Amino acid sequence: RISRPGGTIGIALWSLASLPTDVFHAGQNVSSNATSVDRFQPSYLLCNGDYLREKIKGRATNIRMATGVFEICYETLDEYLDAHFKYHPPGILRLAAYTDAQRAEYRKTLGEITKRYNRATDGTIAVGMDYTIVIVIKA
Repeated sequence: RISRPGGTIGIALWSLASLPTDVFHAGQNVSSNATSVDRFQPSYLLCNGDYLREKIKGRATNIRMATGVFEICYETLDEYLDAHFKYHPPGILRLAAYTDAQRAEYRKTLGEITKRYNRATDGTIAVGMDYTIVIVIKA
Protein backbone atom coordinates (compact mmCIF):
# COMPACT_ATOMS: atom_id res chain seq x y z
CA ARG A 1 0.00 0.00 0.00
CA ILE A 2 1.15 3.50 -0.73
CA SER A 3 0.63 6.50 1.51
CA ARG A 4 2.43 9.67 2.46
CA PRO A 5 4.38 9.76 5.74
CA GLY A 6 1.86 10.06 8.58
CA GLY A 7 -0.90 8.72 6.32
CA THR A 8 -3.35 6.09 7.44
CA ILE A 9 -3.72 2.74 5.72
CA GLY A 10 -6.66 0.52 6.57
CA ILE A 11 -6.99 -3.10 5.52
CA ALA A 12 -9.94 -5.42 6.21
CA LEU A 13 -8.99 -9.11 6.35
CA TRP A 14 -10.82 -12.34 7.06
CA SER A 15 -9.53 -13.86 10.28
CA LEU A 16 -7.70 -17.18 10.42
CA ALA A 17 -10.63 -19.02 12.00
CA SER A 18 -13.40 -18.06 9.57
CA LEU A 19 -15.49 -19.50 6.77
CA PRO A 20 -13.69 -17.45 4.06
CA THR A 21 -10.30 -18.74 5.19
CA ASP A 22 -11.52 -22.34 5.21
CA VAL A 23 -12.97 -21.79 1.71
CA PHE A 24 -9.58 -20.46 0.57
CA HIS A 25 -7.89 -23.59 1.89
CA ALA A 26 -10.54 -25.85 0.34
CA GLY A 27 -9.73 -24.48 -3.09
CA GLN A 28 -6.03 -25.02 -2.51
CA ASN A 29 -6.74 -28.60 -1.44
CA VAL A 30 -8.64 -29.30 -4.67
CA SER A 31 -5.79 -27.89 -6.76
CA SER A 32 -2.85 -25.90 -5.45
CA ASN A 33 -2.17 -24.18 -8.75
CA ALA A 34 -5.42 -24.07 -10.75
CA THR A 35 -5.66 -20.28 -10.53
CA SER A 36 -3.49 -17.33 -9.53
CA VAL A 37 -5.68 -17.05 -6.39
CA ASP A 38 -4.34 -20.39 -5.17
CA ARG A 39 -0.75 -19.13 -5.28
CA PHE A 40 -1.35 -16.06 -3.08
CA GLN A 41 -0.06 -15.77 0.44
CA PRO A 42 -3.23 -15.87 2.54
CA SER A 43 -4.14 -12.39 3.79
CA TYR A 44 -5.07 -13.64 7.27
CA LEU A 45 -1.32 -13.82 7.97
CA LEU A 46 -1.45 -10.04 8.39
CA CYS A 47 -3.80 -10.56 11.36
CA ASN A 48 -0.85 -12.05 13.23
CA GLY A 49 0.82 -9.19 15.09
CA ASP A 50 4.33 -10.69 14.97
CA TYR A 51 4.10 -11.41 11.22
CA LEU A 52 2.72 -7.93 10.51
CA ARG A 53 5.40 -6.18 12.59
CA GLU A 54 8.09 -8.10 10.72
CA LYS A 55 6.62 -7.20 7.32
CA ILE A 56 6.34 -3.47 8.02
CA LYS A 57 9.32 -3.09 10.34
CA GLY A 58 10.44 0.55 10.40
CA ARG A 59 7.72 1.70 8.01
CA ALA A 60 4.96 2.42 10.55
CA THR A 61 4.63 4.58 13.63
CA ASN A 62 1.46 2.92 14.88
CA ILE A 63 -0.47 -0.29 14.22
CA ARG A 64 -3.96 -0.98 15.54
CA MET A 65 -6.24 -3.96 15.05
CA ALA A 66 -9.97 -4.22 15.54
CA THR A 67 -12.13 -7.31 15.08
CA GLY A 68 -15.72 -7.77 14.05
CA VAL A 69 -18.22 -10.20 12.59
CA PHE A 70 -20.03 -9.99 9.25
CA GLU A 71 -23.11 -12.19 9.05
CA ILE A 72 -24.50 -13.78 5.90
CA CYS A 73 -27.99 -15.25 5.74
CA TYR A 74 -29.52 -17.44 3.04
CA GLU A 75 -32.70 -19.48 2.85
CA THR A 76 -30.89 -22.68 1.86
CA LEU A 77 -27.39 -24.08 1.56
CA ASP A 78 -27.80 -24.44 -2.21
CA GLU A 79 -28.78 -20.76 -2.47
CA TYR A 80 -25.58 -19.77 -0.65
CA LEU A 81 -23.39 -22.04 -2.78
CA ASP A 82 -25.00 -20.82 -6.00
CA ALA A 83 -24.37 -17.20 -4.96
CA HIS A 84 -20.77 -18.03 -4.03
CA PHE A 85 -20.07 -19.53 -7.42
CA LYS A 86 -21.85 -16.73 -9.28
CA TYR A 87 -20.49 -13.65 -7.45
CA HIS A 88 -17.29 -14.58 -5.59
CA PRO A 89 -14.32 -13.92 -7.93
CA PRO A 90 -12.04 -16.69 -6.58
CA GLY A 91 -14.94 -19.15 -6.78
CA ILE A 92 -15.66 -18.12 -10.36
CA LEU A 93 -11.98 -18.50 -11.33
CA ARG A 94 -11.75 -21.89 -9.68
CA LEU A 95 -14.87 -23.26 -11.35
CA ALA A 96 -13.54 -22.17 -14.74
CA ALA A 97 -10.19 -23.89 -14.10
CA TYR A 98 -11.45 -27.11 -12.49
CA THR A 99 -12.50 -30.35 -14.12
CA ASP A 100 -16.08 -31.54 -13.58
CA ALA A 101 -14.87 -33.85 -10.78
CA GLN A 102 -12.98 -31.00 -9.10
CA ARG A 103 -16.04 -28.72 -9.35
CA ALA A 104 -18.17 -31.36 -7.63
CA GLU A 105 -15.53 -31.89 -4.92
CA TYR A 106 -15.19 -28.13 -4.35
CA ARG A 107 -18.96 -27.61 -4.06
CA LYS A 108 -19.30 -30.57 -1.68
CA THR A 109 -16.42 -29.31 0.48
CA LEU A 110 -17.82 -25.77 0.61
CA GLY A 111 -21.17 -27.18 1.65
CA GLU A 112 -19.53 -29.11 4.50
CA ILE A 113 -17.58 -26.03 5.62
CA THR A 114 -20.70 -23.87 5.55
CA LYS A 115 -22.66 -26.40 7.61
CA ARG A 116 -19.87 -26.37 10.21
CA TYR A 117 -20.14 -22.58 10.63
CA ASN A 118 -23.94 -22.38 10.32
CA ARG A 119 -25.63 -21.05 13.46
CA ALA A 120 -29.20 -21.40 12.20
CA THR A 121 -31.24 -24.33 13.45
CA ASP A 122 -34.26 -23.99 11.14
CA GLY A 123 -32.73 -25.20 7.86
CA THR A 124 -31.59 -21.75 6.77
CA ILE A 125 -28.00 -20.47 6.63
CA ALA A 126 -26.70 -17.89 9.11
CA VAL A 127 -22.92 -17.66 9.26
CA GLY A 128 -20.88 -15.10 11.15
CA MET A 129 -17.57 -14.45 9.42
CA ASP A 130 -14.85 -13.02 11.67
CA TYR A 131 -12.70 -10.26 10.25
CA THR A 132 -9.86 -8.05 11.43
CA ILE A 133 -9.29 -4.45 10.44
CA VAL A 134 -5.64 -3.46 10.48
CA ILE A 135 -4.93 0.29 10.71
CA VAL A 136 -1.35 1.40 10.04
CA ILE A 137 0.05 4.92 10.42
CA LYS A 138 2.93 5.20 7.96
CA ALA A 139 6.28 6.39 9.30
